[in-house]
Amino acid sequence: MKKTILNQLINVLWTAIGVAPLVIYWVKSEKSLYIVLGCLTLSMIFGFLPDGFYGKFQLSPRRKFYEKIGIKTIGNFTQNGGVVNRITSADGRTGWKRDFFRGYHKTIALYERFHCIGFVFSSLTCLLALLDQFYLLAVLVFLANAVYNLLPILLQQYNKVRLRNIGQTGR
Repeated sequence: MKKTILNQLINVLWTAIGVAPLVIYWVKSEKSLYIVLGCLTLSMIFGFLPDGFYGKFQLSPRRKFYEKIGIKTIGNFTQNGGVVNRITSADGRTGWKRDFFRGYHKTIALYERFHCIGFVFSSLTCLLALLDQFYLLAVLVFLANAVYNLLPILLQQYNKVRLRNIGQTGR
């Protein structure tokens, strides 16, 4: 129960950060509903692309690369991340259990696709904000997109590398 509540609070926080600039732009711009739906439709296409598509954007096959750019640290402040696990773990220890691996690759794919859809939609929104000369909103949408979508995509890439490494070592 405690873990669920903490995860939901984290979700609400990150979603507010990621979505608020989008809502402000779409309300302020008074764009046609057809433009919004067109952007959403174009974005949704990215959710149906094959796994190989996402593999082409993997920045590195090395765990250390992601750790050097701070992705491991960011993972601490996400749903089911290090902070939540430390707070809710009875003995204070965290770590992956073998049962966890069975479905985790599907979870990674789901999150990666979700944030890819969000990344495309936010990028289109940013472009429209620039074209409409809402420069401050364009910057806010860009920053929110980086935090809410790009960093989670990199986190999922990091998680894929970790799973691959664990599979190779048998740990």
